[in-house]
Amino acid sequence: MIVKKSHYSKEHIKKYALNYLNKFGTSKNYLIKFLVNKIKNRFVVNSASTLQSEVEEIVESLTQMGFLNDVTFCESRIRSLLKEGNSIFNITIRLKQKNINEESINNALNNIIDNSTGSNQSSIQELEEYAMLKYAKKRNLLLWQQSTTENTNNQKAITALMKKGFNFSSIENLLTPNNHLNSCQDSFIEHISTIEAKYNL
Repeated sequence: MIVKKSHYSKEHIKKYALNYLNKFGTSKNYLIKFLVNKIKNRFVVNSASTLQSEVEEIVESLTQMGFLNDVTFCESRIRSLLKEGNSIFNITIRLKQKNINEESINNALNNIIDNSTGSNQSSIQELEEYAMLKYAKKRNLLLWQQSTTENTNNQKAITALMKKGFNFSSIENLLTPNNHLNSCQDSFIEHISTIEAKYNL
């Protein structure tokens, strides 16, 4: 059991903030929530509203100093989550759960696709397909991963991919035997490498 100290100072808040930022990437709102809870758990807090405003003030000053940037954090998380095989729909939900607003998420996505050619929509589709391929490979759902004697269960593969938030028509297109990314390992590897180079994943 933690024995609460009687008083906290802004220096305590700043110390906890910098310690957290040295270990983890995070968003402004999530850091505010973490710091408020940290102080409440360790100190006697006479005014929750005063604590909230003091934490917000310190987090804002750290943001101005460059320690914290929601869009930069989003970019890093989106790249990592795409490589893990998460759909953009699921990524958006996970980032919102971190108290990141939709504008920051959209700005981060736009930054990722800025260096590529083509429309934003086509780039989003490419990233979505990339993530779906990464997840399908992880789960051994692709035709080239199956043995010649094994029956591929397409319904099981479709269900697995839909649970990750991928679009049904895109899943069907991927899983057809005529899709070279599904049936040929070399084509798959080449395509994945091209997308990773294009979007710096």
